[in-house]
Amino acid sequence: MQVDCLVVTHVFYHGATPVGNYEYYHSISQEVDLPIIIYNVIPTNQITPKAMLKLSEIEKVVGIKQVDINTLPEMVSFCGDRINIYSVYNNMLYSTYVSGACGELLQFNYCSKSMCKTEKRAFENGDQKAAMEINKKIFYINKAYNLKPFLGKTKDILNELEKKEGKCRNPTFRTG
Repeated sequence: MQVDCLVVTHVFYHGATPVGNYEYYHSISQEVDLPIIIYNVIPTNQITPKAMLKLSEIEKVVGIKQVDINTLPEMVSFCGDRINIYSVYNNMLYSTYVSGACGELLQFNYCSKSMCKTEKRAFENGDQKAAMEINKKIFYINKAYNLKPFLGKTKDILNELEKKEGKCRNPTFRTG
């Protein structure tokens, strides 16, 4: 398996500080030879746009996977010229592009990869009507996707699409 980059979640402790987050990511960057994307998903330790601006000074930090849709435009305004900013809202891909984010990092994309690519291409080519129409279709696929339990739902949907991915292993499965 080849790894192209790391998506790293920060610590979840109450009382974490921007300085502590900087030191955390800086120390990781010193130990690995891969680009780092920060996964901004911890509600008790949100990476603010101002803090991300500082984190973007770390050479290997190349992006942020932004969960809070309310701060996505602010993140783009503060840092969009320095790092890649990704959204995690599969039913709001069009809004992601409008905000100025470069794209999305989603497990869902495995279920509708071609539609997501087509939507982005339409948006980039200025065909807003086509992008919105695809976004509407993705919205309904996303609703079906969210009806499944989290564990294994991507493989289940891919199997339904006849992509033959097999079953997901139970996370408590043990060998030996």
